[in-house]
Amino acid sequence: MGLLTQQDTTLYRGWYKEMAKLRGIPIIYRYVIEMDDTIHGELHPHKLSDPIHLDVIFEENPRVKTLRRIGWVSESPDDKPYIMMFPFDTPNLTIEARVEIPMINVMHNRPRMFKVTSINQIIEYPDCLITTIVPVVDTEEPKVEYHKSNYNYVDDDHPVRQ
Repeated sequence: MGLLTQQDTTLYRGWYKEMAKLRGIPIIYRYVIEMDDTIHGELHPHKLSDPIHLDVIFEENPRVKTLRRIGWVSESPDDKPYIMMFPFDTPNLTIEARVEIPMINVMHNRPRMFKVTSINQIIEYPDCLITTIVPVVDTEEPKVEYHKSNYNYVDDDHPVRQ
């Protein structure tokens, strides 16, 4: 049997945690407790967990070799996702989980917000969970009900004429 089926896997995961502590960045992680659908069919987390402080590896400009290993295929070399590597014991890591990166610059005191869009792992060296993330830009509260909406033709107040 190979080494990854024995106790070396936990050793690799411990090395990742040590590396993330030394070379990574601290983040605030929140997993989804309750989820809603908006009127446009988008997922919107209704309730998030309490903040969990983690150390992760964050790559804003990953190499093509790294992207190929996790299965990211793109025709354009400019179309690269942000990649964040989480420890294996991250609680309830799911799609739509929120990640806050505290700002170092004092001029901007708002943290950078991201959401998880996919979760992968590399089988050759399973030390972390690799996620692709996108920035979250909330300009207005999403609508989760059809009642009196200007964005579609559904209106609960008027019955359908026959």
